[in-house]
Amino acid sequence: MLSPNECTGQLSAIAPYCVCDTASALQPSLRLQARPVFPPPVSAQQWVDVSMSCLQHSRIPLERLMGMMEDTAGAVMGNDATTSDSSPLQASAEGCVQNPPSHQLRPNSHIDSNSPVMEDDGGPNRNPWSSIGVGTGNASRRCIAARFLLLGSQVGLMGGTNASLRTAVRMAEGALAMFRCPLAATQLALTCCCLACLDQAAGDRDLLEKKARELLHYATRDVMKSAFPSSTDIVLLSKQSWICALVGETQTAMKIVQFLCERSQVDVEAIVLMALLHSATGDYGEALTVARRAEEIHPHSILSGVVFTVLQNAVNEADHFNNKNSGSHLTVLVARMEGISTNASQLAAAATRRVAHFDADAENGLSILGAAWSDFNSYGRLVAGQWALLAHAALLCGCVDVSRIAAEAGLEYVGSAKCEYRQAYCDLLCCAVGVKIEQIERSIDYFRQRSHSVAPCGSTTGSLEVEDARCADDLRALVNSSELLVVQTMLEKVLEVGDNCAEAYLLLGQLNLLEALVSGVTHDVLETQLVNAAHYFQLAIDCNPRLAAAYEGMGRVREEQGAIEMSLDSFTSAAELRHREPVISYEKFLYMLL
Repeated sequence: MLSPNECTGQLSAIAPYCVCDTASALQPSLRLQARPVFPPPVSAQQWVDVSMSCLQHSRIPLERLMGMMEDTAGAVMGNDATTSDSSPLQASAEGCVQNPPSHQLRPNSHIDSNSPVMEDDGGPNRNPWSSIGVGTGNASRRCIAARFLLLGSQVGLMGGTNASLRTAVRMAEGALAMFRCPLAATQLALTCCCLACLDQAAGDRDLLEKKARELLHYATRDVMKSAFPSSTDIVLLSKQSWICALVGETQTAMKIVQFLCERSQVDVEAIVLMALLHSATGDYGEALTVARRAEEIHPHSILSGVVFTVLQNAVNEADHFNNKNSGSHLTVLVARMEGISTNASQLAAAATRRVAHFDADAENGLSILGAAWSDFNSYGRLVAGQWALLAHAALLCGCVDVSRIAAEAGLEYVGSAKCEYRQAYCDLLCCAVGVKIEQIERSIDYFRQRSHSVAPCGSTTGSLEVEDARCADDLRALVNSSELLVVQTMLEKVLEVGDNCAEAYLLLGQLNLLEALVSGVTHDVLETQLVNAAHYFQLAIDCNPRLAAAYEGMGRVREEQGAIEMSLDSFTSAAELRHREPVISYEKFLYMLL
């Protein structure tokens, strides 16, 4: 280990995981406090110490934290990286990783702190990433620098905004250029995938997804050749399988989950993904069988319980008893999630206490501190994501009351940390809005059925006209009520937090379409609302070209406008997407990867 006054020499390969204790011993000001004060770092060791200490404090701005990780990587490599703007890693990443030939990526199948960097053979398949000007003798330094870049990329990924994701992609590119391994390739693929979900430019989105597919193909190839993959490889493959599903590589995803299930019979995420992949092909019977197996192996898993319940509801759609039974299952899952949320709050308090006294025991304090930063943050994000998944599943099953309870409980859990749990917060608000729209649609159907019901004996034409007029007034009052303003306000909050949220635009389109279809509105109001609905549906399609509900909404708008041919085109596109759509969208499980 370097002393604080040394600028050269070898850093330990486990430096990112043990420097916190060193920082506490050598620099008391770096001990975790409510408001830490850090001296300006000079040496590589000081950069490492300060960066690892700053990771423990959520109040540090995300952009500054990412810049610090990048500067630390430059300092570890012996570069003068005092500011993120002048970091030489940015130039090396941009110069060496812009659209690299994918066939030249040859990832290692295992990662550890002492694994050697792949040597450049200088042959016809020479890897362009070896030209960053760093000697292969500094393998441990390159490994540490790559880890800091990956940490920065992960911070940007959790930020969830368009700007932070672009920075996360750039830093993951730099990590892969610095140290080529499956972990770095997977991180780059994931950041490209997440950025593609937010990018409205179709060309950029296609390029990002293509790059992610190429990275995944070569990152999984060597690992799957191993007859006895390590536990690290299994975790990495599970993550890669979900990313493959997100970018449309369903066949590759199925191969990976079959490989995982052959070697790990209890991997609930792999089994659940297999069920979703079967449902995407229309084989709901096999999907339900696989989901039932996951439920039997993991009877207390929220993930397996949600997927099994939704599949059971889809298979037995015409069976009223089974649909009612689905509501009971979802209610049990909500109660289970309440207990998990309470446990998460207790873990947060315990983690805070441990961090405050981490320097009491050097060795044990180090491991506890690492867990408090990584495991608890992941656990909190997992809980918020499961609340959102549960609320969405209940809405799919038609259990409006259960969905409303789950959405409210999830929003209460997220609280003021809506930027930290950005995706879950947006999904929960969209579910709450979806519940209100479902209630409005049911009320509209009820009023319409009442206005067209058979008149009782003795009724006159005049009384029927009065009844129809009263029903029309009730419909207008329902759509123009304060409840509708509340819904619009909720969707505005979603768009403030989540960049280019396709589901929010979809719900705005549905709201405008509902208002347009209310009987008794003037022709001008009807045309205005239809144009607004078409605009929002198009925005939803631009954000997510695979969103079948947006095409269906556009078809309904064109039908009301009298453009029958355009309406049929939209309905055809929606039917094609529905044919390849899983019972629950893969994007709803993205929280597991962050």
